[in-house]
Amino acid sequence: MAILEVGNAKYEQMLVNTLGPVELWALSTTPGDTALRNRLYERVGFGEALRRLAKVFGAGSAVTEIERRRSERANRGELESRVEAGVVEELCDELVNGHGVGLKLKGWDEDRELQAAAE
Repeated sequence: MAILEVGNAKYEQMLVNTLGPVELWALSTTPGDTALRNRLYERVGFGEALRRLAKVFGAGSAVTEIERRRSERANRGELESRVEAGVVEELCDELVNGHGVGLKLKGWDEDRELQAAAE
């Protein structure tokens, strides 16, 4: 709530501050999200991992995609103990190499290269 006084007038305004996708990813505590985020941290570093995750999964979570892939693998008969790690590793590879869900990063990576070249 912001209360402003301008001259003799008093204005009250309700302000809402929401978290962006980078902040949501940094603060996510769901097991699938943390496993993916930590794996990506190891591969591309902290800041780059959060930027990539935010670009591809703008809602701040990949739980829906992880669950979808986990279900597909379980239906194919893969061992439950390998399913979670396999899904997280697969998503991480896609985000690092720019294929699968990582295709969303293609134009973004080219823009960043052009900015770096201009600097």
